[in-house]
Amino acid sequence: GERGRDLAALRRNPALAGAEILPLPDGAALRLPGPAAATLARDPLSWLQPPGEAPAPAALGFAVQATPHGVALSLAPGRGPQPAEAAPPLLAPLATLAGLPKAALLAHWRALPARLAATPAAERGPLRLALAETLLALGLGAEAQAAVQLATAEDPRLAAQPRALLLAGAAALLAGRLAEADAALDDPRLLASPETALWRGLSKMETDGDIATEGFRAATPLLLRYPAPLRARLLPKLAAGLAEAGAKEEAAALLAGDEAAAALPLARHAAGLLQEAAGATTAAIETQATLATGRDRDARARALARLAELRLAAGSIDAAGAAEAMERAIPAWRGDRREVARRLRAAELRLLAQQPAAALALLQDTVAAFPEEAGTLRPKLLAATLAVVADPASDPVAMARLVAAQPTPLPPDAALDAALARIADRLAGLELPQEAVAMLKKALPNSTGSGNLAVRLAEAQLADGDAEGALQTLSSGSGGAALPGEIGRRRALAEAAARQQLGDTAGAAGVLRALGPEGAGKLAEMLASAQDWAGAAAALRAHLELAAPGDAALDAPARRDLLRLAAFLALAQDQEGLAAVQQRYAPRVPAGTFADAFAALADGTPGTLDLPRLRQEIAGTRALQEQLRALR
Repeated sequence: GERGRDLAALRRNPALAGAEILPLPDGAALRLPGPAAATLARDPLSWLQPPGEAPAPAALGFAVQATPHGVALSLAPGRGPQPAEAAPPLLAPLATLAGLPKAALLAHWRALPARLAATPAAERGPLRLALAETLLALGLGAEAQAAVQLATAEDPRLAAQPRALLLAGAAALLAGRLAEADAALDDPRLLASPETALWRGLSKMETDGDIATEGFRAATPLLLRYPAPLRARLLPKLAAGLAEAGAKEEAAALLAGDEAAAALPLARHAAGLLQEAAGATTAAIETQATLATGRDRDARARALARLAELRLAAGSIDAAGAAEAMERAIPAWRGDRREVARRLRAAELRLLAQQPAAALALLQDTVAAFPEEAGTLRPKLLAATLAVVADPASDPVAMARLVAAQPTPLPPDAALDAALARIADRLAGLELPQEAVAMLKKALPNSTGSGNLAVRLAEAQLADGDAEGALQTLSSGSGGAALPGEIGRRRALAEAAARQQLGDTAGAAGVLRALGPEGAGKLAEMLASAQDWAGAAAALRAHLELAAPGDAALDAPARRDLLRLAAFLALAQDQEGLAAVQQRYAPRVPAGTFADAFAALADGTPGTLDLPRLRQEIAGTRALQEQLRALR
């Protein structure tokens, strides 16, 4: 029946210790120990013992009798199970049909149904395998596989025979059912032989392009002994696979061994690869160009991809043109490793052509189309992402969102850090601090530790109104205050600004004073906001000395700082300081409105200057600056 049976009680008798149940698609078969002829078979109505040459019960140790409810077993006392006969030697499928013309194969195929009809059901297995061989010889893989399946369903003993396993695997491979082919060809009961190596190698090559299967290349000449219809199905693809993998000698031998098959499109593609290997580039280009416009889909797809490489090597197209040609080859063959390989090569060519955005888009589309390849594609995705981010022409907003959307932080890379710092500065110029914050928070855990990204994150957080977050970023991610050069100055300025926003004016001033003349400008603003005019004037004077040394004429920013310095000194009622500033800078101020304003401040006295109004205007200017910062 369809349900499994417990054979423990039956196996207690030594004569039936080897009894086993074999599952079948529509039921099960009971296999008893003894010669192969003693196996019971099942038809739609009953269990049957094969007639004619069944061994006597005494030879088996048991007898089989039909009953209305099935079969009965009666043991022969004192008899145990006889050893099973050795498995029959592997017969090479198609060996008896090698060299037969197609007409003879068709005649053989037409004669088999009549022979099957005249043969008892229990004895049809060998004939059905012969039918499968004939169908396989005619290149009919699906029909041959069906014949093998029917044979093993009628006679379960055949399922374990190497000949049936090899026929099942070969037929499934020819039918394009690679998983079923691998299951049969990898069965450990399939004996090793050159023919087994040939079919296993064909399956492996079809699955992943590998030709390193043991004994495969040595067994390829066996294909030339097969009937012509089967050679026409196998030889072109085998020759192309061998040529693509660099096995030139084996591919050339196959092409020379069958002129008819060598004229087929895939075989001509193999011939084009051999031309290329021999240095005949012009002839190879002509061959592949002809196939690229042909009707054979497989040959056209291979030729399109190879033609792009040939023309790139010949210099007739550049990397961008080769990438476009490779992308045109993608739709010609969909859904397997070859499509993935073409996509990866096209992305590689896009990177060579300095088109990282196109490469990244293609790789992202490849991951979406082949999610099972995500692990393999991730390194290439990261490389393309780095290239896109590092491209100065890339849109900073798009790049910030790309980095922020990464499922995991990008790997540590000094060039990436530099690119992200540049993007953050561009976002600051566009007054988009939130975009910069999201990007830098994602990238900071894997930064190279130079402090660049932490400082820029703090600056973006300050611009976004998060002074507390900025101070925390600086304390945990920028390596403390000991940063060299410009990045150290920016870190100190960011810390001072964060402390000032949090109300720690003294702490902010201490950071700026520690920075020296480079922090004097910000220190002057901070002291002026606290109405410490003398301190603000001293700080701004130090800043002006650093920003405008020498005796050259002052530029516009330096003139504005000079005017503010004069105002601070006037507010501090420091006439001596005003006189010194006038002596030092008046000759460097070009004549005009600005010079007149500076002269009025420098020459004025506390009695003649409207100090309350000046204080009011400075406070108003500062309030306006704070409002603008809040609106950002």
